[in-house]
Amino acid sequence: MPTAQRLVHTIDAIDTTRLAAAFDTLSDALGATAPQVRKTLDGLSALSHTISSRDEAIRQLFAKAHSVTGVVASRDAEIVQLIVASNKVLDVLHRRKDEIHDLLVAPETCPTSSAAWCGTTSRSCGPRWRSSTR
Repeated sequence: MPTAQRLVHTIDAIDTTRLAAAFDTLSDALGATAPQVRKTLDGLSALSHTISSRDEAIRQLFAKAHSVTGVVASRDAEIVQLIVASNKVLDVLHRRKDEIHDLLVAPETCPTSSAAWCGTTSRSCGPRWRSSTR
């Protein structure tokens, strides 16, 4: 189970109302302790109340995160194929960068250069592009 899904299940299982009550009890029980400890416990109690008050929003957030991780996991193979195909396109562009640069900066040579470039590109890439669109 992916980490995000485990986190969703763990957070979903926390009873924030009981957690807030536990911090309140702990804070009350240790009320006579040193002032620094008391401030720490009061801070933890306030944090717990804040979390408890936002419990439903947090549950919805993690439910949506769970949904997103499920979609990504179910489309894993498609995402990998997309990345591989993108890498191939970038590789072709990288290998042709000088030719593309010449086409963009030298418009007077464009008719002859572009015809040669398009012919080469069509012969080398055309069959791959056509097969990938089927």
